[in-house]
Amino acid sequence: MKGYPSHLADNGHVYWKNATLNDQSIDLGQGICRSFAKYSVSFNEIRWDSIRATEGWAGLQHHALLRTTIRIYPPELPSVFNNGEPAYLTIAANQVSHIAILDSESSDSTIHWQTGNIYAYSDAPRIHVPLVYNNQHVDRPNFEDRGSATDSITLVPGEAKQLDVLVGLDYEIRLFGDPLGFANTTVPAIEADIHIEIEHPIGLHRHAGTLDVHSIDKKLLLSSNELGAGGACMSVGDSASHIVPHFVDGWAYGDMIGVEVVSCSREALVIDKASFVIAKTSHGLPVLSIVDFKPVVLAASQTRIVSLKLAQENPVEAGLGSLIVTLSIRPHVSEIDTVFYQINATIPLVNHESINHPEPQELGIHLTYASVTSTPASAVVLPPKTMDPVVDSGTRILLALHGAGVMHTNPAWILALPRPPKTWVLVVHGLTPWGMDWREASRADACSALRALVLKITDFWNEEDYCAAHDSVKSIALAKSKEQTRVPVIITGHSNGGQGTLFLSSQFPDGFPALIPAAGYTSARLYVSVQHSRASLFSDAALQAIMKASLQGQDGDIIAGNLVFSRVHLVHGGDDENVPVWHSRERMALIKAWDPDSDVRFTEVPGKPHIWPTIFKDEPIASRIDELVAFPYGISHSALKPFTYTVVWPSEAGSMRGWRIRELSVPGRLAKLSVNQNRVRTTNVYGLSVNTQRAGINSRLVIVDNQQINLPSSPTVWLRRGLGQWEVVDPYAPYPSGPLSHILNSPEPISIVIPSDNNAHYHSVARRLAHNLYTYLKLDCVVVKDDEAIEQARPGGSVVVIGGSRNRYGIKVRSSPLQVHPDGSISISGFKYDQAGTGALSLHKNHLYMDAVDESGYERALLAFPLRTGVPGPEWMILGQECDRKGYAGVYAAGFWDRDGELSEIMSYFN
Repeated sequence: MKGYPSHLADNGHVYWKNATLNDQSIDLGQGICRSFAKYSVSFNEIRWDSIRATEGWAGLQHHALLRTTIRIYPPELPSVFNNGEPAYLTIAANQVSHIAILDSESSDSTIHWQTGNIYAYSDAPRIHVPLVYNNQHVDRPNFEDRGSATDSITLVPGEAKQLDVLVGLDYEIRLFGDPLGFANTTVPAIEADIHIEIEHPIGLHRHAGTLDVHSIDKKLLLSSNELGAGGACMSVGDSASHIVPHFVDGWAYGDMIGVEVVSCSREALVIDKASFVIAKTSHGLPVLSIVDFKPVVLAASQTRIVSLKLAQENPVEAGLGSLIVTLSIRPHVSEIDTVFYQINATIPLVNHESINHPEPQELGIHLTYASVTSTPASAVVLPPKTMDPVVDSGTRILLALHGAGVMHTNPAWILALPRPPKTWVLVVHGLTPWGMDWREASRADACSALRALVLKITDFWNEEDYCAAHDSVKSIALAKSKEQTRVPVIITGHSNGGQGTLFLSSQFPDGFPALIPAAGYTSARLYVSVQHSRASLFSDAALQAIMKASLQGQDGDIIAGNLVFSRVHLVHGGDDENVPVWHSRERMALIKAWDPDSDVRFTEVPGKPHIWPTIFKDEPIASRIDELVAFPYGISHSALKPFTYTVVWPSEAGSMRGWRIRELSVPGRLAKLSVNQNRVRTTNVYGLSVNTQRAGINSRLVIVDNQQINLPSSPTVWLRRGLGQWEVVDPYAPYPSGPLSHILNSPEPISIVIPSDNNAHYHSVARRLAHNLYTYLKLDCVVVKDDEAIEQARPGGSVVVIGGSRNRYGIKVRSSPLQVHPDGSISISGFKYDQAGTGALSLHKNHLYMDAVDESGYERALLAFPLRTGVPGPEWMILGQECDRKGYAGVYAAGFWDRDGELSEIMSYFN
């Protein structure tokens, strides 16, 4: 038997072995056929206790590959394929990192990996693989004239079809827990389950209870280029997948509704109109309407959230238990002579009698708002127990960040939170239960939720007072006649939310003056140590430095000094079985290393585990929380003390005592401001601003890097390096430097632009990317052909451009140093890359370009796309075939742009 080298096993080799099948079932029914398998994968022969003794938890992390098969028998399912409508093999791969379906009869040798649902989200969309009956005419264009690249599977009547399945499995302690604590064993086990269905519109219509589908009028002649071989098909998600505000005394608590829809069509569909079936009171008065509706385009098999912005004129009546939203749909290919058909979505409503009613007081009110990619999102608001309609100097907001895998609506989490007097508790989501560990797009979601609540209770928002929302709108005033009140915000969180509390407060120290982190890691990168990463065994130290620089913005410990003026109280169970208690001890010591007099306290509770119901309500924590909430926050005399403010990416950070870094001299390196009253020393800073009142500067004279500068009388002054000298300048927009993952923080749906011609594989890559972003982060995407993108106005959100020189839109807008050529090659700084399997990712001016020499190169680039925290991705990188075996050590070149968007030689690596 062939063995494979592995450092984990005795004698250094591992072999194929049978996995344990814990459960399986098969359900054959008209329209739908289901199969389910649950696997338990463990390697008892490996001496894990010995490995753990020297390497700790990190030694348990490992990757495994599972092989299995799927068999389809077309004669047993004649109704699925006999009418020419689309059918799909749909897959739900829970706690699986990647899955590939291989058809041995296909001429395409490239493996098309699909991203699995590694976090086992209950609302994750299923993977759709088209099934084609062999007597259907299906246009399957070639990929660069080298064979078909569609993902469809062809079935032949009377012949069984066997498909090979490869399943990528990863053991991570956050997913499966510590085996010692949860199973009393030293052997880690991966639990994964795979659900397979053959799905057909007939069965879909029958089984979806809230779905009301009216077929396209059969009298309307649709040409083959409109709907091809299949019919138009769409379904609505279940009620739990929709985003709906609660109503209080008949009024919506938020201005957004989101309706999840799933295309089961082979062609793109457009939702052109949306309306409420019941939009008036019993007296005929208008109640709810939809404003500013934008058409929603769904690619084949895509899942999207339809965003509905609400306008309300009168209260909803108490007896109304649901709303019916009607969506009008047409084929995307034609707007002329097209008859719409409709889907009705029934959305349950929760209407509280008042804000002081017991239910909203205990479990909160669902507040909705527009989040990243303008997707509707929700947060839970717990109003003050003694409701005071007047917002004054004593009003507070407590921002609560949940732990990994915890829904923000989880009653146990909500009931565990403290309820200080005159305090609005805001329980935010961060996009999904795991999100990005409260970084980047997840951070932007939390700030967008905070903005929605601040506007609801004060009518005024100023980003400088809080943090940057997803669209970076600087200020909003809903009622200009009202006094502009700033409400101090205190942050708390547990576990992943604990480290998120530390991170967010360090990024926006002026916005969050106090924090109560519980059981949190000091930094997200310590969840899974990169010490044993595959790439580190092969890569040049210069390349490792570039890759680590791309992750530096996720580090919490490196910016711990930003909390020296914050009031911090850490909480940790002394017997925490999940997050070692030393993390909180280390964070306290780290802050005090910057300032021994900083107000940082720590309560280590002997004998307590990772979480317990009264973690925030036991003494002395409860009294300390009340003290922190009641403190009269304002301009502090501590601004006169010297301090150092550290920033990685200026677009992700706010101000500290009024000083804010706006632009870096060398993007990718740390920037620091060392401030001593009106004297400032800069490190790697090219642009900055100062709010003189918040900075405590009485004189208009400041000394920056030994240069005297007289400040104008405006409240906030911007400075920028000129020809070796600092100059007072007007506010400006610096070049948006950052790692690849910054593309995810988009104010509008992410546009994925693909070539119009010979686009089968490009469309496959785009469809899988949109699926991945929705699965992991609930980010909304629209797939657009390049000729359409050229005709449309420049997108206001992020854009992913796929197809290299074949993408006409990409060629028109591309201005980065990384260039593509008609022969498929990629070049930068005089180096040309044309090796088979080469792919590239580069971020430039809110466009991420996905280029490749061939089909396998695009697959490699798709796998490297940053979806989760800890995935290295500098501003640009070129990937080679060796990445399959050596991780990022197979990268040919990588780096960052300079502050003007040109090549930064000092921050680049070339192999």
